[in-house]
Amino acid sequence: MIKIPACVSARFNDLLLRKKISSFYQYHYRKWLRYYLDFCSKNLHNSAEKLSLPQFINKLLEHSDVRTTMVYTHMIKSMTLKEAKSPLDF
Repeated sequence: MIKIPACVSARFNDLLLRKKISSFYQYHYRKWLRYYLDFCSKNLHNSAEKLSLPQFINKLLEHSDVRTTMVYTHMIKSMTLKEAKSPLDF
């Protein structure tokens, strides 16, 4: 597991304080941040990119297609067969 860089850790701590996250839960938030940064470094993803998060969640949920994860995380619109204009819409 990689260590959280000092600049990221400081910003993350500020965010936890602003969101009034209990100190009891802060450990868990930091743990998931380390998991995410570790995933990005192992899979050559830029952790600052918005699209690396669905791929991380995809790995956690073990979906075979990242689009399924993106629907669950509301990054793309879910649609029915009638709404789709082409098979590539899915």
